[in-house]
Amino acid sequence: MPPKPKYSSAEQKKTADALRKAFEAGRIGPRVESLIDSVTGPGWKERRAYQRVSFGEAMVLLRRFADEFGHTAVPVQYRTADGVALGSWVLNVRTGRSRTGLRRLLPEQEAALEELPGWSWNRRADRVEQSPSTPV
Repeated sequence: MPPKPKYSSAEQKKTADALRKAFEAGRIGPRVESLIDSVTGPGWKERRAYQRVSFGEAMVLLRRFADEFGHTAVPVQYRTADGVALGSWVLNVRTGRSRTGLRRLLPEQEAALEELPGWSWNRRADRVEQSPSTPV
């Protein structure tokens, strides 16, 4: 997967998002696609993977992560071998529960997450509690 593009302005990001949406809708022909590729590289066509992962698929990936590492504190920058931004997905799910994030959760989805070993809705509070410098 190509590196995540960096935009020098909000306007540039807005333009790239509009081009990506037009491409996904089939409104950009091969000649224009080729021209944009020659200027920016093919990465402009790709969205961040977590936006296309269903809750069920992400849960499978999160269980694998927990099995491998023994916890569900996925670093925000973590991507699976397939390029899925699992860390970003987990962050969005945690903030979605508070109704401020991108993902609103159903009660059964919250329950499924809470069944994962080591799952926490507030990783920051957990880190403070586990810190050896914290007085008991």
